[in-house]
Amino acid sequence: MWPFRAELADADRRVWVDDQFRWAAETWGLPALKARRLIRPIRQDFTATRGEDHDTALAVMNDLRRHLGLMHVDLVLEPQPVIPEGLHRGYGALSDVAGTYWHDDDQPLITYDPLLLRHPVSYIATMAHELMH
Repeated sequence: MWPFRAELADADRRVWVDDQFRWAAETWGLPALKARRLIRPIRQDFTATRGEDHDTALAVMNDLRRHLGLMHVDLVLEPQPVIPEGLHRGYGALSDVAGTYWHDDDQPLITYDPLLLRHPVSYIATMAHELMH
């Protein structure tokens, strides 16, 4: 069934993705999901330029906020302290913290691992996740 030579995701991850789509359909309804445009981590869906600095992180965050209709939400985006390469998590490790969401009496705070900007798709996925809080 897959048009690719290798599986894009293992069986457990495919089940997880299916569960997420099922949850979204049950939460918002299938017609609402079908009415939305799929936002992909490609140049045509983002105005931010590629980079590894905080300005790039902010630009990508603002693109995501615009796509999600969250420009009215006043939030703060801050980089996490950089962990030395030898101690840093492995690329693609799902159990490590790449971003956090904090919300107290003031405005929401989202933090991100600055090294994640080396992997734009992972940064976009992490920030989309944090914005869903």
